[in-house]
Order: sequence, then C-alpha cells, then structure tokens
Amino acid sequence: MHDDPGCLNMKSESGFSRLKGLATAGAIGIAGLAGGNVARAASVGIPINITRGAAFWSSVGNNTSFPSSSTVTTTNGDVYTSDMTAFGIQDATLSDGSGGTFSDGVDNALILAVNGNLFVNPDTTVDLTGDTLTTDTVTIVPGVDAQIRYNFFPGRPVVRGLFSLTNTTAAPISVNAAILGDYGSDSNTTVRATSDGDTTIENSDFWYITDDLSAPTGPNGPTIDRSKPHGASSPNAVLGSPDPRITLSRYGAGATVVPLNALTPGIAGPSQATFGLRYPVTIAAGQTVRIMVFMEMSDPTVSEAAAAAAAADFESLDALQTAGLLTGLTPTEQSQLINYGQSGGPPPPATPPASLPTATPTGLAALLAALGGLGFFELRRRKKLETTR
Repeated sequence: MHDDPGCLNMKSESGFSRLKGLATAGAIGIAGLAGGNVARAASVGIPINITRGAAFWSSVGNNTSFPSSSTVTTTNGDVYTSDMTAFGIQDATLSDGSGGTFSDGVDNALILAVNGNLFVNPDTTVDLTGDTLTTDTVTIVPGVDAQIRYNFFPGRPVVRGLFSLTNTTAAPISVNAAILGDYGSDSNTTVRATSDGDTTIENSDFWYITDDLSAPTGPNGPTIDRSKPHGASSPNAVLGSPDPRITLSRYGAGATVVPLNALTPGIAGPSQATFGLRYPVTIAAGQTVRIMVFMEMSDPTVSEAAAAAAAADFESLDALQTAGLLTGLTPTEQSQLINYGQSGGPPPPATPPASLPTATPTGLAALLAALGGLGFFELRRRKKLETTR
C-alpha cells in the first residue's frame, strides 16, 4: 500500500525542517562562539562612584585635588602646584559593618605621571567591565602611550592599579614613571607600619601603612570615641571617626625596578600627606612595561597588626595569586611587570573547553547551504523510493 502523498510531503517537510532547525541552531551556536562569550566593555561617564563590598571609591575620574593643600616638589625635581588635574580616585570610604563609615581615605590617589606630566583622561568616558575600569590611551610624553586600569575587589576593600607604558618608537626610551597620591589624613598623616617592621619608609620596603591617629591602636594606644567631633581634644581617646587606615604597596619580590620614594608621607612639611613612588624605567622599542600598585583600606579602631598581616599578600606574585588578587591579569601582562619578579611564574593560561571554530560570515553561509543541501537530497531520495514502490 502506498503512503499517502500528503503524509510523504509532511514527513519530508518535517525532516527538512529539522535540518533547517539544526542549521539555525548551528548558526546561533557559532555566532555565540564567535562573540557571545566575549566580555564587552561598557562606556561610562566620569567621574564615577564604585562600591564593592565594604569599600566605596568615589569620583573616579579627572580630579583637581592633587596635591590638595600646597605645592610639592619630588626628590627628582618635579613640581606639582596645588589642585592640579589628574586621573585618579578622589576619595575612599570604608564601612565599619554597623552602619557607620570611616571616610576621607584619600584626596586623590593612584595617579600616574611620566617625567612630571600627569595622566588626564582625554574625554569624559572610560570603560567599565565588571570590576575593571580602564581609561583611554594617552600619549603622555613623545613616543610613550599610557593607560590606567583599576580593579576593585568585592570581597576585600582593595583596589589594584595597573599602569601601562608602551614605547611606540623604534628606539629605547628612558622615563621616570611616578605613582602619586594625597591622603585624606592631611597633616595628621602618620606612618604606622612598614614591611621591615619599623615605622620609617625606606626604598627597600614592599609596603607601608598610614593613618591619622596620634598613637597605635591597641591596649596601650588610644581608644576611639566616635560620639564627639573628630579632632576634639581628649587625653585618653581619639574623638570622632578617624580616616580609614591605608596600606600602599610599592613592589614585590624579584622586581627589576625598585621604586624610589619621590614623596614620603608622614614627614612634617608641605608633602606630609602625599606619596610618590618613582620608577626609573627604560622601555625597549615597541614594547610595553607595567607597574602594579595596591591600595587597601582597613579599620583604624583595631590593631594595625591585622593590616600588616594582610599586606603580606602584596609581597610577591605567588602571594598575590594565592590571595586572588591577580584576577583579570593575563600571563603576558604579568610578564611585563617591572615592579614584580616572575620567580614563581605566572599561572598558565586556562585550557579553553573544546568548541567549534569561529565562523566567518562566508563560512556560516557555506554551512547553511550544506545543511540545506542535505535536506534537499533527503527529500529526493524519499520521492525516488516512493516512485519505485
């Protein structure tokens, strides 16, 4: 008995529809592999506020408060008059976990200067993808392009600054790159700890910690009475809400370039509240070098020993990797760091899951044609079988 032609057509059409569906699914899948799984940066206006966990980083953008009080001169002779425009983090606030905050951590920080020229983003937008903020690229001195990238960490009140310098010429270029900032602690800025265990900032220190308290916090130091205005006098207590304690990293183990202290905080004078890390570097022709600096806030009402223990995470790439603070850095970017050595080696790139090759529009059209051809030949085969029955 012959099949009903209508049924044959329906079956054939159904088979072809399935093939079309397969082709469509393949097209969608390949399109997804081609671009759907690539993170796309979102253009946002500046200044922008960034909140991650207990940290609030405010007015990230081109700010006019470095230095905030008076003219400062670096050890290598660069002069910065008050309230110059530079791209940085205007302020930093830390939640105390009970509804209060420690505010005014900085007045503008993690600024980049090259040979005394401050980095200014050339327009009013930057890219923000997840926890990563990336500026435009600027020719900061002839032959050198610069870019700043901040990473904010939801689980920890820390920001990572990555400062990239690219030599666009065919010859080596030597520059002084400086990472600068101004603490909100102003004339009360006090060095509380350094990596070698004292309170003197030296070129050999991996990191240092500052706050605006009159003495260390602890059993023999001041207590905090936040019921009265900050700055009021008391023989036994720091009154009001102090600024957050700030840890600043300088470099890590194995660095090819160890920074010099161009501006040292905590020393009485016009630059008491400013910091400046100067990295003398030669950039090979056509190459990129990167400087990585971390800034972390912590509770000033507890012993600074806790902040010092946390700062050990900044002392090497291995320690940073263990602490989860290298997220988003590629092995190539890590290899370009001048203030961290590669002793432990960057982690190998993750092995991507097996996937179809990326399809070009021409290749995708060919695939659709091939799948359509399969359906056509299947339809002809079934008609031929029907005719011979």
